[in-house]
Amino acid sequence: MMEIYIASVEPLAAEQVFLEQMKKVPEERQRRVLRCRQREDGMRTLGAGLLLEYVLEHRGLTLLDSVDGRRKVGLAEGAHGKPYIRDDGGIHFNLSHSGKYAAIVVSDAEVGIDIERIRRARMAVAHRFFQKEESAFLEAVSQSEADRRFTELWTRKESYIKAAGEGMSLPLTAFSVLEEQVGGDDRYALRTWDEPEGYCLSVCGRMEGKPEIVRVDVKSI
Repeated sequence: MMEIYIASVEPLAAEQVFLEQMKKVPEERQRRVLRCRQREDGMRTLGAGLLLEYVLEHRGLTLLDSVDGRRKVGLAEGAHGKPYIRDDGGIHFNLSHSGKYAAIVVSDAEVGIDIERIRRARMAVAHRFFQKEESAFLEAVSQSEADRRFTELWTRKESYIKAAGEGMSLPLTAFSVLEEQVGGDDRYALRTWDEPEGYCLSVCGRMEGKPEIVRVDVKSI
């Protein structure tokens, strides 16, 4: 079963909220937040960490050292840097953030997610990173639709390479994301949402239908 959660990181702009929520993520995540040069980057990094704790909490787990009633687990990274839960192989997750939002997908199989603020369609980039049929698809739509479609294709590609755990070692030109299955493998289905408004969110993994996106308030985690 696949679950998708998103959260606005805007509440973290308030200093008191930011400091309180920093206590709810492990020290490694805190260090990553503090290394961010821009406050907005730190807010997104913190928001992603909070969402990870949120889904772990609902499974009786935590990355924190001492939380009553929850079993501590740790994180490790695969060969291409994809993080995974070291102490519970039955939970797979992936994180993404962009603009005002952080997002997480969790499943019982390999999974990937990407959220992006809708960006301007650049055909030079499409010709470099997309397959010919994908570039042709973009050229065939109206200019008003091209920006959304460009971002949709980009997030679908990102979600697939994250699900596959290959990182950028898998060229974006090596596969097409125009269909709902990708890579010639029925383990990897693609779904895309035009939400939140002004954003595009795609997930890749084993799923039936189109999972619901659940909104989470970062202040309540």
